[in-house]
Amino acid sequence: APFPMFMLFGQLGIGVGVATNYPSFVLSQVADITAKLIDNPNSDDSIFANLVPYFVQQPTIINGNDLVDIYTKLDGPKSIKIRATFNKKGNTLSITNFPPTASPTKVIDEINKNLEKYPIFSNITFAQNTSRKEKDKHEIISMDLTLTANTDINQLVESLCDATCLESTVPVNMVLLDKNHQPKKFTVKTALLEWIDVFKEKTMITLQNEISDLKARKHIVEGLVKALDEIDEIIELIKSSESKAEAVKKLMIKEYTEIQAKAILDMKLARLANLEYQDLLNENTDIIDKIEVLEAALNNPNTINTIMKNKINEFKKLDKVVPSKVIQDVRVKIKQEEIHFVNFNKGKLTYTKNEKSTSFSYNKKEPLYAIKNHEIFVLKDENIPTQADLLLKDTSDYIFTYNKEGKVKLTSFKNIKVSKNSILTKMENVVGNILVDENSLITLITKQGHKLQFSARELTA
Repeated sequence: APFPMFMLFGQLGIGVGVATNYPSFVLSQVADITAKLIDNPNSDDSIFANLVPYFVQQPTIINGNDLVDIYTKLDGPKSIKIRATFNKKGNTLSITNFPPTASPTKVIDEINKNLEKYPIFSNITFAQNTSRKEKDKHEIISMDLTLTANTDINQLVESLCDATCLESTVPVNMVLLDKNHQPKKFTVKTALLEWIDVFKEKTMITLQNEISDLKARKHIVEGLVKALDEIDEIIELIKSSESKAEAVKKLMIKEYTEIQAKAILDMKLARLANLEYQDLLNENTDIIDKIEVLEAALNNPNTINTIMKNKINEFKKLDKVVPSKVIQDVRVKIKQEEIHFVNFNKGKLTYTKNEKSTSFSYNKKEPLYAIKNHEIFVLKDENIPTQADLLLKDTSDYIFTYNKEGKVKLTSFKNIKVSKNSILTKMENVVGNILVDENSLITLITKQGHKLQFSARELTA
């Protein structure tokens, strides 16, 4: 087919000893990217930044900044992270745009199984499936969770995404047969480039076949025109022949080819009319013009590319799918980043690092700090919050703070003076605080996909 159909129908299975697992993609986006690669096989990888799988419920892709690497690097990330949409209305949390494997029933089962691990789930007092089917569309899955007053929505959403199928991953592992019919591991980009090579070969073969067909027709038309120019002699020749085979031989003696001779014998008497004769002359002229155009196209790579893109765009017109929303991952990436969630209770600290929990009794001689709602606390004080966002250890040199407007601030531990509680920064719209030292490499990814990279040393200079 004149379109990379393998991109429209995801595959899941094992063949020739290797596994392949990738989703279906949105037709119009595949068409646009393929057209760009046809024009320039060395196009920048950024053309893949907004390529998204086709999801019926349209969940949000939350690692948008990874998409380019997922689609273009064999050693890059191997899966797309997707999440349902959450909207708070009063004491109700509405959930829509479910991932493919999620359902309200499955979510409720997973909530019940994780009540002990996630105490905040006990704030859910009622769950209602509000799925509906729209006319000429797929069923729209949604559910409403009724919550107790003062429920921390952000914490609940993160807990739901951790413990249930409302956040999941979609693998992108393409093992396909190459143009030599051998299994090979591809990225989305290399698979499309391989398909383009095959499509270009087939397009050129198609043009060559069209030229051959036109030349064959031209040869017959030229024989018919020549025969009409000497029609009386031709009629006499045919009448004097005892069989069709003999007539063919006599015509070949008069320098007609066997193909032309047979066409003359099959010609209807209506062709003798002047208008029919003129039609043959016009047809011959048209054939000559078409052959010239096709031969020129065959020898012009740009024209070949245009033909290929036109065929792809014919498929694009069939697409009415609205792609899933893509958001860039707004998490800050820092070299050797250590994020800890800490609970403080009766002189003991329990903190989580890389999903592993550890408990220990802290030494009051060592200054340990915690941040809650952008206020900083020293753990020896009595007013420590029961759960802090970030545990700060004295082995770090600075606290790096960043906000939604792109402003950053570096605060030295030496300059922190903590009483019972202190404001770490007056900066508005703070997104988070991260531990860094002078050798930390900080990378900020914006929602628009722009990357800013600098070292903590630059901020301290």
